[in-house]
Amino acid sequence: MLYVYEDEVEQLPRSARRLDSNTPPFEAMALALRDMIASFGSERARKIDIVVRATDALRACKQADYERLESFMFSALAEKWPEPSGHLRLRLIAIVGISALRVAVDRWRPDASGSLQDYVNESFAALRSEMVT
Repeated sequence: MLYVYEDEVEQLPRSARRLDSNTPPFEAMALALRDMIASFGSERARKIDIVVRATDALRACKQADYERLESFMFSALAEKWPEPSGHLRLRLIAIVGISALRVAVDRWRPDASGSLQDYVNESFAALRSEMVT
């Protein structure tokens, strides 16, 4: 299903790469996801989500797409912060970030009036509030 969002998905690593290296990787990932979500809008995402949820095969593809997003995000972060000793941390950041997106989509789905961007922001705010620095 990522082909539906191919332009937006390609924007994800580009957004992460263009951020200042002083931006912490977690924040870079959150900002890149925010940019990606903003580029396709809630109404388009809602219509695609309805179609995807209609069949088991498309739902399975969507799960694979989340894994692909994790890989894209990790690659972009690893390019920005190439030190191999930090790759485990960057991979975990990518996984947590895409998981936050998944939770946001699940929470947003039944809300006919809400913005997906608001749910994504809430997911990241919840993560930030629980992170140990």
